[in-house]
Amino acid sequence: MFTRTPSDTDRPIPARTPAGTGKVPSEALPSDGLSRFIRAGAWAAIVSGLGLAASLLLEWLVVPYSQLGEAEAYLTSSYLLSSGLRWLSTVLLLWALIGVYERQSRAAGTFGLWAFGVAFLGTALAAGETWGEVFVWPTLAQVAPIRPGHSMSQ
Repeated sequence: MFTRTPSDTDRPIPARTPAGTGKVPSEALPSDGLSRFIRAGAWAAIVSGLGLAASLLLEWLVVPYSQLGEAEAYLTSSYLLSSGLRWLSTVLLLWALIGVYERQSRAAGTFGLWAFGVAFLGTALAAGETWGEVFVWPTLAQVAPIRPGHSMSQ
């Protein structure tokens, strides 16, 4: 077929190799765990957006608020799926924010750091509120349901 000729990639790089071993130290490899985690933030952003859209469509089209009322609708599996997917999407958005900031941190400067901090804090608060939708609201609907004809003060 063809014969392989040595190329620049076959030769050891003296500046990066310890004692002429021809091997790059593991801390210099771009595929370490943290780097992979940050790169996967792009996929987290995509999945987060799709999951959020799916959860909102599911809540709008499937959760039976009008047939059962709000308190009873919190106890349905469709509500649990919708709110759980929304919570997962919000957590993935936190991951995506870290990935975007890591890639753009030098260009963003001080303002970018502050913007990242505000966006991360807001998203973390939204994740906490969505956690309440998943776990607290259904529990309250079980323990203290609102009955028709009764107000919250009675």
